[in-house]
Amino acid sequence: MWRSDAIVLFDWLMNTDLHAVPITHPARKQALVDMSARLEEVDVMESTEEEIATMKLFESYRDDISERQCQ
Repeated sequence: MWRSDAIVLFDWLMNTDLHAVPITHPARKQALVDMSARLEEVDVMESTEEEIATMKLFESYRDDISERQCQ
């Protein structure tokens, strides 16, 4: 997993009520909880708001490039 992916995912997990996420199987919710716990063990927790915003922009840009390559 790229560090930018980890930062964006961790930010989303920390700001999302997992009870509100439409999950159809308990194992999927557990996987999100486990991923969140694992991300807390690495250095993404120390990310600043500026770094999170930069990584979100980077991810958006990377997604745009991927979509263009598929067309």
